[in-house]
Amino acid sequence: MGEYLITEEQVRFYQENGFIRLDGVLAMQEVEALRVALDVAVEDRRRFDRNEGPRSDPGYAKVFLQMVNLWEHYPAVSAYVQNPRIGEIARRLARARSVRLWHDHALIKYPKDSKPTIWHQDWVYWPMQQTGRSAAGWRSTM
Repeated sequence: MGEYLITEEQVRFYQENGFIRLDGVLAMQEVEALRVALDVAVEDRRRFDRNEGPRSDPGYAKVFLQMVNLWEHYPAVSAYVQNPRIGEIARRLARARSVRLWHDHALIKYPKDSKPTIWHQDWVYWPMQQTGRSAAGWRSTM
């Protein structure tokens, strides 16, 4: 697949709302390869009983399975997170000169008996300090 066109209207929407839905970013073959890799990762985590969610809340594991940095162990995930098309979309939406991967993060909701999750802010879990406004939006430092 070639370049994915982003309109100025889409950039403005993302800048104002912090999210956007973009259709057709990945080809169906890419989606299927990622789906298979995530299925394998979920099975690996179940086998080794590794849920990387908060340890202080025993009910957390009943809400969803949380996994980070899958790109290090699953080539299909690595291809996805290092996809130049996705990086360029992120760069344009952020109005930045460049973007850098912090980590990948998969949250897998369990079927049937999954518990609801309430709205929340992730600043507590991913502490980043806003240092000011730039043309690229909020700059953050760890």
